[in-house]
Amino acid sequence: MGSGAANCEDDVGFRDAVLETIEAVITSEDFRLPAMPGLASAFMEMNINPNADAGRVADLIDHDRRLRTRLMRIANSPIYRSHERRVDDSQEAVARIGLMETHNFAVFNLIKWEMFVGTHRLLRVQLCRDAVGAAVGCELIGKRLNMPPDHIFLLGLLFDIGRPALIDIIDELLKTRAFGRARFEQVWQVVDDDLSDRLTREIMTHWSMPNTIRERLLEARDAPETRLIIEAARQLARARDRHTISQIIRLYAEDLGLNDASLEWIVDQHPMAIQRLAA
Repeated sequence: MGSGAANCEDDVGFRDAVLETIEAVITSEDFRLPAMPGLASAFMEMNINPNADAGRVADLIDHDRRLRTRLMRIANSPIYRSHERRVDDSQEAVARIGLMETHNFAVFNLIKWEMFVGTHRLLRVQLCRDAVGAAVGCELIGKRLNMPPDHIFLLGLLFDIGRPALIDIIDELLKTRAFGRARFEQVWQVVDDDLSDRLTREIMTHWSMPNTIRERLLEARDAPETRLIIEAARQLARARDRHTISQIIRLYAEDLGLNDASLEWIVDQHPMAIQRLAA
């Protein structure tokens, strides 16, 4: 019994040491936040530009060869099988997919390549799936509630963006043996939501993006209605079949004010929306 109590104290001490050490890194003057991909910021600017059209969005797409390649693959995929003619031009691809869908596709992929690729691949893949699932869930619920489309997708995508950034921080600290002989998995297990939320807010505050979108994102994070949307969307992110999606969305339907038609629409659209982004 005494040994168990000692182990418990050791666990608490380790947890406190980890959180204090990471907190010190984040608040240090030398700490550098991960950079927002410049092209992602340009897409956000374009998304709130009333003069945006397929040609201007296509010009942005053509700045990144990887992005253009993926766009062509989606535009010519079975997802859009009703279109028999193959497209080889970015502007045609944008017109086929749609401006908002192209914006979401581009921003998601640019941020994925920056934040969700690197060490601890399986963990990053899971975090990426959670992010895209939450983004799609927020977008679909937001559409049925007539919420502004220029930030609701981003709200889900970036809601926990501090998590992948924490992976890099922990990796660097482990190189210096800041936690003795502890392994990454041991450190990751004690990282709490408060620390992730703190880093997420830092990233959203300092990333280069249109001020109107930044203000809406930060305000929406704390608004009761959007918090409920995010909670539902994050639950949907882990759903892998229509039955589970239906069960989850019905749990939140009354509080969100979703009618039966909206429920059925979300259940139908959720798997296809994720497929379009992740194709």
